Amino acid sequence: MGKPLVSSRPPRNYGAMDDRGQDPPPAMEMAELASTRGPENGEGAEVAEMKIADLNQSRLLTVYQIVVVLATMLITYVLAGELGWLVRDATHSSLRGPPYETNTIRSLHDGFATSKGGISTIPDMVFFQFPGDVDPAWFGGVEGKWVWTHGILYSVIAPAALHAVSGGILDPQYHTVVLKAPKPGSVCLQEGGDRKACCLELMEGQVDLDKSIPSDGYFGFVTKGSTELWELKMTEGLTTGMNLRARDVYALCGPIVGLSLTIIMTSMILATVITMMFSKYVKKAQRSYLRKYIAQGMFMHEEDEQAMYDKISAEVMEEEEKEHAAGQCEAHLEDEYESDATTNELEIGDAHESKKAGHQQRRLELRLIAEIGKGQGTLHFISNSINGTSTRAPVALASAAITAVGPSLGEQMCQRTNNTLAHIVFMGISCLPEALQYLCFRQGLVKFGNVGLDSGFFPQGAVATVLRVSFAVSFVVFELLNLSLIGHYPVSYTHLTLPTKRIV
Repeated sequence: MGKPLVSSRPPRNYGAMDDRGQDPPPAMEMAELASTRGPENGEGAEVAEMKIADLNQSRLLTVYQIVVVLATMLITYVLAGELGWLVRDATHSSLRGPPYETNTIRSLHDGFATSKGGISTIPDMVFFQFPGDVDPAWFGGVEGKWVWTHGILYSVIAPAALHAVSGGILDPQYHTVVLKAPKPGSVCLQEGGDRKACCLELMEGQVDLDKSIPSDGYFGFVTKGSTELWELKMTEGLTTGMNLRARDVYALCGPIVGLSLTIIMTSMILATVITMMFSKYVKKAQRSYLRKYIAQGMFMHEEDEQAMYDKISAEVMEEEEKEHAAGQCEAHLEDEYESDATTNELEIGDAHESKKAGHQQRRLELRLIAEIGKGQGTLHFISNSINGTSTRAPVALASAAITAVGPSLGEQMCQRTNNTLAHIVFMGISCLPEALQYLCFRQGLVKFGNVGLDSGFFPQGAVATVLRVSFAVSFVVFELLNLSLIGHYPVSYTHLTLPTKRIV
């Protein structure tokens, strides 16, 4: 128990005049005296020492938060480096397809199957491979891959790029077919050989001419810088066979351009709407928290907020007096009570004072919420959501009758750790889309290879460069945001004392 509130001095009578014939000290001066001069002379110094100790401990905890942020920055940098995300992938130097004999079938027409229920399955892409996953030197030394695609989309956009932008939703259903290597002297090996004739030679037996399976699609020869397409049409009549018609890749890009623009505009609109909704939610939640914060009187333990309260309170009182002098309050009250003939003047006076006080309280609360909210942002909202109550709590009261006991050092470290990690996670979430997109892109390279990445709708090297630069920028922004936390914590906590847990 604390020391009794009993003074050794005899009680002093403060009347209209004191013993010396002077006016008694004002109430505020008495409160200040009580805060610095208690039953024992050393109480003020003891409280000051307690505040200094709390402030030093708070600063040490701030240093701990900074260490957590620096450790997180180092871990994310090392992790990204180990994954190879911070350097250019050297495997882009060679043209690659899916892993050898993945989802393999014997021939192209075997990929078109019909179940017992009559449901047909049509592959989106078929990659043609050669024994040992070694491609011949086409047409005198050209590096390239042979593919079949069912539609325009996979003919002009690489599957790895689609995997990156869709997260796997637009992945093609694909198969691989291992073909026999062309014989020596084949047109496929001759320098400057006819590529259409080579395609007909290689695809012999891949199309079921009797059943016309497949009856359409595109055969393509894909190199690192270009794609040659031939549209498949089956001839009918006395003889059946494959008819290949050369098509220009860029002539087929019209629908893809429209689809790309639609996706981009939709993404921008959705991002804007989600951001506005989140901002509105944060503001509403923060106002609700500040309302409770003010109702509990927590702001009175912060010097700047207490000064803000005093200033706003004086302004509100002055405005109320002006309105009262103008007769606005009286007119409003008279209109409200003139219909009640039994209401006496005393009741009207009490209601007037009650309504006036309530009006002042609401006006004061709204202005104080607005002023305190100006200095608080999303990080304060996150801290409030994690802690449930403000980290700014009452200071030790200056009285020998009570002793303020704060939370343990372990509890404070746990609270600071939760706040710091929550802030870091929020920073990471804001930069997460680019990281996920780059992750999906690398997964797409492993799954489909880089076939068509530099030879379709997009300029050569554009897809890989844009995705890599986007991730690099987001990673740098994430690290800079973490650095901003290092500057934020000293400002937020250096001038604060620790929260009071219980009073003994």
